[in-house]
Amino acid sequence: MKITLDLRGMECPKPVLETQKAFKNQELTEFEVKVDNMTARENLKRLAASKGYKSEVKEDNGAITINITREASKVQELESDNFEIVCDIPKLDENGISNTVIMITSEYFGQGNDELGKVLIKGFLYTLTETRPYPAKVLLINSGIKLSTVNEETVLHLQKLEQSGTKIYSCGTCLNYYDLAQQLKVGEIGNMYDVVESLTQTTKTITI
Repeated sequence: MKITLDLRGMECPKPVLETQKAFKNQELTEFEVKVDNMTARENLKRLAASKGYKSEVKEDNGAITINITREASKVQELESDNFEIVCDIPKLDENGISNTVIMITSEYFGQGNDELGKVLIKGFLYTLTETRPYPAKVLLINSGIKLSTVNEETVLHLQKLEQSGTKIYSCGTCLNYYDLAQQLKVGEIGNMYDVVESLTQTTKTITI
């Protein structure tokens, strides 16, 4: 038995709560849920996964439909769920870029062995290119500017981020200190005003 839930216009957590109510009807095995925002979409996908149900998302000009199906034998009581509703999913711009700023202050990731640190920072930037949403900006400070100049592997990862819409800024004072201003291969030369503006206007900052 199928039911259609039109939950457009509802703010978090109402779409999830209304869907949970429908789940209580053990005769229902298919749910067509219509929402109009990413937060509801992601929460409903997580809700379905937490109960072992299949979900399929269709999007058309801002309209989002999540089709959730379950087998009658897999009906679970909601009281046994361990599901947390998340209402603060980062907002994205039209290019799918979040408002997160990542500030990298070293050519290494972490403290300890420098060679290991170079491997880890390369792995971090690669993983960042494979993870959505992309950050709004990457700020390279102190020896972090070597990632956009002399480290060819990290340059490639930063170029991929830039091509996808992320702004890459390398500290101009730092480039001059390390005598690398002429070797900048990705992004723009920034200054302390760019750093302060980026950090004060973002909703989330990650410092490496």
